[in-house]
Amino acid sequence: MRLHLHKITATLALVLAPLACDGTIGNALSAQPSAGSSSGGVSGGHPDVTSVALHPVPAGLRPLTVSQYQDTISDLLGDVTLPPIEAETGSVAASLSGFSPLLVEQLETAALGAAQQVFDSPARRQALVGCAPSGAADDPCARQFLARFARRAWRRAPTADELNRYGDFVGKTSVATGDALGALGYAVAAVLQSPSFLYRVELGEPAAQGFRYTSQEMAARLSYFLWNSGPDDELLVAGESGGLVTDDGLSSAVHRALLDARAHRGVSRWFADWLELEGLGSLDKDRTALPLMSDTLGAAMKNEIVLFAEDAVFAHPADAHQLFVGRTTFVNAELARLYGVAGVSGTDFSQVTWPDDGPRTGILGWGGILALHAKPKKTFPTSRGKFIRMSLLCQSIPPPPPNVNTMLDFAAPGEVLTARQRLERHRANPSCAACHALTDPLGLALEHFDAIGAYRRDDDGLPIDTTGELDGAPFKDARELGAKVAAHPDAMGCVVRQLFRFASGHVDTDGERVAMDALAAKFESSRYRIADALKEVALSDAFRLATP
Repeated sequence: MRLHLHKITATLALVLAPLACDGTIGNALSAQPSAGSSSGGVSGGHPDVTSVALHPVPAGLRPLTVSQYQDTISDLLGDVTLPPIEAETGSVAASLSGFSPLLVEQLETAALGAAQQVFDSPARRQALVGCAPSGAADDPCARQFLARFARRAWRRAPTADELNRYGDFVGKTSVATGDALGALGYAVAAVLQSPSFLYRVELGEPAAQGFRYTSQEMAARLSYFLWNSGPDDELLVAGESGGLVTDDGLSSAVHRALLDARAHRGVSRWFADWLELEGLGSLDKDRTALPLMSDTLGAAMKNEIVLFAEDAVFAHPADAHQLFVGRTTFVNAELARLYGVAGVSGTDFSQVTWPDDGPRTGILGWGGILALHAKPKKTFPTSRGKFIRMSLLCQSIPPPPPNVNTMLDFAAPGEVLTARQRLERHRANPSCAACHALTDPLGLALEHFDAIGAYRRDDDGLPIDTTGELDGAPFKDARELGAKVAAHPDAMGCVVRQLFRFASGHVDTDGERVAMDALAAKFESSRYRIADALKEVALSDAFRLATP
């Protein structure tokens, strides 16, 4: 059985059009909130506000991120190969961008391809459907399967009208193609193209405490936060019963979700979202200047961080300060060569410990982070410093002024300059000085690491100066900078805020200041264990309440 799009496009449009124009979806689309943003200049704390009450963001619609789409498809259909999907990958970015026409086309191709892979395999098709459809519009096999499948995919039970439309669709498609199984495969693809699948509908409801997400909506919020995918049957039942708007019911669901193996995937996806690791899949580096670069290095770098995240959260729960000062990581032979670690061979990853007197520590020692914030051939201290300020301390850096020269081409003919010397000349421009003073000293501390994170002793034959200060705290090298970041008053609060941003799909706002402060306090009381922070974010009022 093969799915041929040209045979069924018009019929497919008939079943999708009513869903796209459905009143609930249409109203929710018009109410979709934008992600808020913190202001307050370089300060990592929130600006002063006149009220300490929680003011949640508006309810509305949230598009699935690319990784959420991929993981949900995998949980629904099993192991399928999806084509590359070009879209914003982060939780906040996806909420802001929505679905472009190109992305809709890509998702149509992905849905049809995924359905075909399952329905082309008799064993997989039987495992998914569980019965033999007749192709009739009122076929009980098809109706029961579609009710079950749509409920999982849409995170809610389909209405009678929706089931009728899909039943009619299967009947008409069976007539058009002479293939009842193929017709059901098209219905699966249609379910996966519905706005009810592609968007997480979060409209909320009035409650005694103001306005909250419904129990069913909380099932999806919880599963996408902790599993990066849709709810399983047990979580759907809890949502349908109304139990997820109670403290005990939600706490029990959070406890179960964190014990599930899918929580490892959720944490890995959070780290990838927070640290923008998707860029490691397409590193563009000059292999002449950087001979250790290879087609597989970026993937190895990402896997190193994923393995570290799972270990630090689940296997050996660690104080979050270890993110910045820890010396344990995971490498294969390729990464071991990059780091100068002996005794590692093959493609399998092993846990290793960097030496106490070595140059690396924590996040700032990972090759993947150093490579992401570098140019194809050379280092990029400004980008590395900006990453520390914005991603690790949750501080804001203003964008560069218009028409500014960012090439740092200040060397006279025949003159060789270090990155520090080039940046010092760049800061001679008053319009550039203020922002670069915030970023450059931090990035220059990492100058002993080249554009893929390999250690280097000099910069084009010139000695490297890695000294600087972070908000008044002096450091002499990357190791000391990591310790200063860990001890910075914004660092641990930023870990929690980054977790909340991933969970909620928006940058925390001034109205959520009280909730962020409460989460930071609970994080401190838990001795900065990330597993506890996951639980507290899920149970927080900022995650459960909304504005109509």
